[in-house]
Amino acid sequence: MLTYLNVTSSSMAVPHATVKLRIEGEEVIGSSTGDGMVDACYKAIDELTGQHPQLARYAVKAITGGTDAQGEVSCLVSQDGITVLGQGSHTDIIQASALAYVNALNRLAYRRLHRQRVQTAEVGP
Repeated sequence: MLTYLNVTSSSMAVPHATVKLRIEGEEVIGSSTGDGMVDACYKAIDELTGQHPQLARYAVKAITGGTDAQGEVSCLVSQDGITVLGQGSHTDIIQASALAYVNALNRLAYRRLHRQRVQTAEVGP
């Protein structure tokens, strides 16, 4: 679960993200730089989770209107033959991006666990 996110970027500095996640009840914090704010954020999350899936698709759309519009981010990620779609929404697109990515990583973990259970059941005692 995403509990904290701080990103900085300017025309004179490399984008930087600091992220705090709650993983299995324990809070962990990390930071990274990237080619943009979303890239820096995703790299920090990868380091904290130990997962490094391939980002196959990233999309942003407005789900409400106005200057305080809610943005929805969807990201399609693949790892170990599993592909999942993560979604997140927030008025801050970077926050929505982080929420979508964490959602995708949680779905990957669930699908991996499900696949292991199915394989174990097929083998049997």
